[in-house]
Amino acid sequence: FAIGYRYVRLFFENGFTVGYNYKISEVEFFQYNSGKRADTSPKFPICLPPGGTLTYDGTRFTCTCGFGYSGAVCEQSPSLSRIEPLIVEKLYGAKAVDDSGSIDSESDFTKASDGTLETGWDPRWDVSGDVYIVFDMLFPSHVTGFATCGRRYAFSTLIFEYGPSHSGPWSVAFETTNMYDRWEWQYFSVTMPEPMQYIRLKVSGLGVFHHPSHYGGLLEVEFFKPSSQLRIV
Repeated sequence: FAIGYRYVRLFFENGFTVGYNYKISEVEFFQYNSGKRADTSPKFPICLPPGGTLTYDGTRFTCTCGFGYSGAVCEQSPSLSRIEPLIVEKLYGAKAVDDSGSIDSESDFTKASDGTLETGWDPRWDVSGDVYIVFDMLFPSHVTGFATCGRRYAFSTLIFEYGPSHSGPWSVAFETTNMYDRWEWQYFSVTMPEPMQYIRLKVSGLGVFHHPSHYGGLLEVEFFKPSSQLRIV
């Protein structure tokens, strides 16, 4: 129409064929769209193999991640520890940035977040003050768990602290004396009141195993956050 009208009448010029029962179930009217028309069709993510499976809950499409994979489209590889609960996913990119001192350059703090159990952090135990290692999450993160693998743990107490910078100030979120005396992964759940970028693990209770030079340390540490998608075994 060149101008707008309020009422519209529909009529049929040629009538109906005798013997047939016709009816109009529904009528819809449309107007000219002067702007960009929104696409309301359902969108679905591209779930990546081998862990991703597309799932529809009746409202939206999401990815379900299996085989240890995680992430919005199951793009994140399985964690090194593979012992975390399915309600969390690994926080990739976290790296060690400082410590209280290490035995040598082959066992410095960077070895605790290099993605392999072939190397590890061996702290110096003859320092004055706390023995610790600091990790940078790269951005403020809601850490809900962490996993450690020890080089025959030489300490009896592990304290999880968080802070706004690599030098603190630090607040304690978790403390345990239940440390395995084996080369084995352990997972610990933690509760933080707010997201923080820096985590410090403080250890105490020096011990020596088998030989005076065999002081324990940490081979690797992984951090975890709430899972962004459904994870299954």
